Amino acid sequence: MVDRPRAASVIRLLRLATLALNEIGEAELRTLGPFQHITDGMLFGFLRPGERSALFVNASPANLDRYRPRGHTIYLFYLNAGRPGKDSILRVEVPEWIAQDRARLDLVHTAIYEQCRASDGFPYVLMRAHELAVVTAGERRAFDQMVSGALIRRGLHAGISQKAQGKAWTGAGKRRYPR
Repeated sequence: MVDRPRAASVIRLLRLATLALNEIGEAELRTLGPFQHITDGMLFGFLRPGERSALFVNASPANLDRYRPRGHTIYLFYLNAGRPGKDSILRVEVPEWIAQDRARLDLVHTAIYEQCRASDGFPYVLMRAHELAVVTAGERRAFDQMVSGALIRRGLHAGISQKAQGKAWTGAGKRRYPR
């Protein structure tokens, strides 16, 4: 979930819709043209509190290259989670199995909106979880070991980058120099 979304995926789609098919090329896919200062959040400002937009496929490379081929496409919609006089546009991402089931999609929509009503525009449970979340160094190591084990069992390399390895060897983190 993204609060105050600044992406322009739907804006980019609308821009492409204004072009003739023979005008669409690599350059046009990368530019917003006359829409360059408009975000999807601004576009969906017309939604009334509690309303959501249509569903869109998330156009990120990770979604299209990794998840979609495996049947795990990520969809998104925009939701006005605010109240009259105080809009709060959120971008909500859901997995394909939610997007394809209207009852589940409606349940996610309603649950998020109801949570936002309690906290004025962002789900209370997420705000609270953020406040309480603490991951200790031991928990982090245990998690890393679980992920490494799962990768190894699937025949994948579980190494870290050379840069990260160098930091681990030297104990170097961010260096602070006196001014």
